[in-house]
Order: sequence, then C-alpha cells, then structure tokens
Amino acid sequence: MATMTARDVINRAATRAHTRAGEEALTAAEMVDALSDLNLLMHSFQGKGISYAHTDLAASDTVNMPDQMLDNLVWLATEMLATGDYGLPIDPIPATRIGDARQALQAFYSVEQRAVIDHALRNRRFAGFNFTRGD
Repeated sequence: MATMTARDVINRAATRAHTRAGEEALTAAEMVDALSDLNLLMHSFQGKGISYAHTDLAASDTVNMPDQMLDNLVWLATEMLATGDYGLPIDPIPATRIGDARQALQAFYSVEQRAVIDHALRNRRFAGFNFTRGD
C-alpha cells in the first residue's frame, strides 16, 4: 500500500520537475505555496473531466485517492510545479507521461451520463406520433 501525504506528492513532483535535488527539502514558504497549488489543481479536476470530489489538504494529510492513481497525481503536480512558479520547460517524455496521467485520471474518475430520450422520439408500437395531442 503506497498511501501518500500531500507533502509526499509535492516532494516527488518537485524532484521530477528538477526544482530540487533528490534529498533537498523545500523551504517552508515553498511548501506552503506548493500545497496551495496542489489544492487548487485538485479542485480544478472537475473542469478537466475528472469527477473527483476534493477537500483541502494539509501537508500531513493523506491524499484520498487509490494507490494506482497516486503516480498520475504526482505527474500532474510535476507539470504544475515546473510550469507554474519555476517556469521550466517540460521535456517530451515527461510531457507524454503527464498527458497519459491526465487521461488515466479522466478515465478512472469518469461519470456515466444517461441520455434522456424525448417522449416524441420513442418508438411507437402500433401507432405513430399524434401531433395534435403531442403523444
């Protein structure tokens, strides 16, 4: 089980974005900014086709996401950190992984939409549509 805290997600994303060395820690101010950005990223999932209900996380809070989706979250946080505060370019291979991560989260957190068929369009077994009555 690979449950991760918000701090773990931010640290892994910072390492992947090359904004810090492997064992280097983010400063307290950087962690506050990154945590705010992570919460904003996760709140914006609905607008990106990811139906994930998010509540704000503190640095020590466990991310409420299945283990198989945590790496995808780290990749999206990597993009957020690299292009946001640091303005770093993203190489082609990580960019592909970021796109794959977004698609995986969209597929995992998709909501089936049921189509509502108008009464007038339904098949009539023995009679056609009556335009006078509307049925």
